[in-house]
Amino acid sequence: MVTRRQALAIVASAPASLLLGNTEAHAAPWVRTDSTVRTWGNVMLIGDSTAAGYRTHLVSLLRSSDIGPYRCDLQAARSMHREFPRYPSAVRAVRSARRAGFDPSAYVIAVGANDLRYGTRTAAAATTMFDTLLGAIGADRTVGICTIYGLRSPGAVRYNRYLAEATTRWPNLHILHWAPIARRHREWHQSDGFHYNLRGSRHRNVFLVNAMREMAMVEAARHQPPPVDPGTTDPGDV
Repeated sequence: MVTRRQALAIVASAPASLLLGNTEAHAAPWVRTDSTVRTWGNVMLIGDSTAAGYRTHLVSLLRSSDIGPYRCDLQAARSMHREFPRYPSAVRAVRSARRAGFDPSAYVIAVGANDLRYGTRTAAAATTMFDTLLGAIGADRTVGICTIYGLRSPGAVRYNRYLAEATTRWPNLHILHWAPIARRHREWHQSDGFHYNLRGSRHRNVFLVNAMREMAMVEAARHQPPPVDPGTTDPGDV
């Protein structure tokens, strides 16, 4: 007989995709848009399958996060700019959102694991990859891109280095430091080293929702008037 503790351990270590459904099984992107105006918005999350392991939990977090309007577009096997049959890129997600009338001022990008296979082998390819996506979004938008980590992927280090270099070309780009968190919690990963089990997916969702709020806050701060220095005020004008 399986004890309750053993059952919980099995669930915690199981791939979230087996328990709750993952976009790996679907060709079409999973898209959710909420137009409700809340404190922090508007912001868009664009992710690959590493961000789609526990979608119901992600939606629950967003509902309680005071974020809105928001849009989530998650797609298995997604790359930043390369198009493959049935797997639209992050660039296409940006364009699809705008065609649908959602044109946010802040973005969170949780894409990159698939790009390791063909997008970051050289500095020139990585430059094209990041610049194509950021160019499609626009230099006037606030963008955060997650660093990536894989249990057996030294290429992730190279990807993260190229991402850091991209910030020198794009002042609106912010690095979202997921890799050091994932590195400290290897038990969150599935056997492939990139996807997450149920426990890992929950922590990943918390990180992504916090990142969406943070990027919305950064974007809002950009439009605040500069503070007035009381020492430069002419007393005669008071």
